[in-house]
Amino acid sequence: MSYVDDEPFDEGSDAAERAPRGRSGGRGARGGRGGGARRPSTAGGGGGGPAALQQRGVRLAILVGLVLVVLLVLVTSIRGCQRDRLVDSYKTYLTAANSVSADSKQIGDELRVLLDNKDFKAPAQVGAAVKELADRADVLIARAE
Repeated sequence: MSYVDDEPFDEGSDAAERAPRGRSGGRGARGGRGGGARRPSTAGGGGGGPAALQQRGVRLAILVGLVLVVLLVLVTSIRGCQRDRLVDSYKTYLTAANSVSADSKQIGDELRVLLDNKDFKAPAQVGAAVKELADRADVLIARAE
């Protein structure tokens, strides 16, 4: 007798009707339990999704995997925040340095004009103006530190 499966999800209800009946009281040709032809078993055991989750080792492996994913996300987030803080501190530093540099350039330009003395100022006036520029430079140095 050959096995032909017309409907893959049929559990053999048609097979029981097609099986020849003899004196054995409705049993199949082989004299077995009845119910028609059986499907061959697969080597993998057929998936077993819910049954696999009942095993302690599988649940533990899933838990460890989830913990690792959460730790990876946390570490990545923390490193990203640290990097953002570092970048912000560099930006703040460079902004302040550019401001000090611009003010220093302005003081230098004023000193150059003062020392050229094209207006023929008296030496006392030039000395007082240089003293004022020196005081502004001291304030700028304190700000830079």
